[in-house]
Amino acid sequence: MHTGYRFRCYPSKAQAQVLLRWIGCQRYLYNAKVREDRYFRRFQRTALALAGQQAPIDQQYSHFKNRELTPWLFDVPTQVLRNGAVLWKRAYSRYFQDLGGKPTLHRKRGRQSVWLTNELFQFRPAVPHTTGQVAYQLMVGTRKFPVGRIAFRAHRAHPVPASITFSVDHGRWYLSFNVDDGAPQTDPQRIAARLALWPHDALSSASLGVKRSAALSPLCTSAGQRFDFPDVQKQRLAKKEQARSRWQRAMARRVKGSNGWRKARKRIAGYQQYAQHVLHDFAHQTSHRLVTDDAVQLIAFEEGRPVAANGPSGRGGARLGRSFVRAPLAARALAGALNKTRDFTRYKALRQGKLVVDVDPIGAAGTSRVLPTVRAIRTSQACGSCGCALPGNRSDQAAFTCPRCGYDTGSDTNAARMVARRAVAMILSGNYAPKQKKRTMQLRTRVGVERPEPLREPAITPMEIVARRDAGNCDARRSRKSEATVARHAPQRMAGSQ
Repeated sequence: MHTGYRFRCYPSKAQAQVLLRWIGCQRYLYNAKVREDRYFRRFQRTALALAGQQAPIDQQYSHFKNRELTPWLFDVPTQVLRNGAVLWKRAYSRYFQDLGGKPTLHRKRGRQSVWLTNELFQFRPAVPHTTGQVAYQLMVGTRKFPVGRIAFRAHRAHPVPASITFSVDHGRWYLSFNVDDGAPQTDPQRIAARLALWPHDALSSASLGVKRSAALSPLCTSAGQRFDFPDVQKQRLAKKEQARSRWQRAMARRVKGSNGWRKARKRIAGYQQYAQHVLHDFAHQTSHRLVTDDAVQLIAFEEGRPVAANGPSGRGGARLGRSFVRAPLAARALAGALNKTRDFTRYKALRQGKLVVDVDPIGAAGTSRVLPTVRAIRTSQACGSCGCALPGNRSDQAAFTCPRCGYDTGSDTNAARMVARRAVAMILSGNYAPKQKKRTMQLRTRVGVERPEPLREPAITPMEIVARRDAGNCDARRSRKSEATVARHAPQRMAGSQ
């Protein structure tokens, strides 16, 4: 099973300048591949002779290196440039698998990163005398382009990876990589099949529903637990929100592009980054507490929708709104609490042999077949004990009392219990179907070696043609219908010209 690691690293000023140069050159090559692809696909109606030729979707990058036009590309290792071309081709592979859009230009603003393969770094084992545990020293660079030992803080043991990524975000450097720890990959379908054999009462007692509670705390469970940000983080969020508003007013008064304007923008980004760190820490701690509960085998999350400062709106949730970017930091952290916690809980639960499912708050098609009485009824309107929905069960926004069975509890706890109830019905009926992951381009041991393209057309949709690099300018996204029209009218045009 693949496991991701992300550590803080502390390069010196000279090392940071070298890594920034590598980041810029890799970004330039990636953008050059994007512009080259757009160039070939832009002139689709100007070169009919290229009809039927394939557009270049490869890892070639040597034609971008020029002593006169791009001399800075010779100041970095060639593996850095090659990896930029590999990243571009990987992005196109995701596009062909419907996992994302076409590769777009990478900007200088925001988080920047550089991907390095094992030719550019080395982990040297070292045993400190204080702890006695094996640690690693990270050496980066080659003989021609040395960088030196980069200090990083590993908060947990890790194996040696095949590739690493250096990223910088608002002045903070990070080291991240992904390795296979050798643990067998757990299939969610097998876990669901095992839980489907359980009795209804046993599975109900081993299930836990989680929903968002924007009124009192970010998350609430069917067991009555509430997960909220610590008081110190709330105080800091409020303090940083005031500072962010002050610097936003200062940035609005300054000339755009000036040094003062850039300083204000950097300060604002730093405050926003703190809100992201608070959300990340909350999601990790909450997901850990949910997964480590031995009595829980099935965790059900209500499918949440983004929350903005302007309040709820829309079908069964809330909308972002136009002012979400300028929303308070606490509201932005609250908006992603459910989704990020659900993502972290899903991969952590698989390691524990547990299952995480999503439940539609209004009632999905699969849920309605299992429980016809709650079809098109929100989880907040139905009773979590008996499942009925009668008028008058909500005396106010925070309380819920069922007129039929007398179940009396908070509205959030009742809705979370209803989420768990629908998840149990989904598993026992066999309607659970995990989302299938699509595989993209698999990296080889030698990243720079090209494989021959298959004879079939995996990268072309039925309404596309292709072009080649060395013959001219032709777009690969021309409609075949337009080609047939041109071919049909070509003899008439030639006869008219004669």
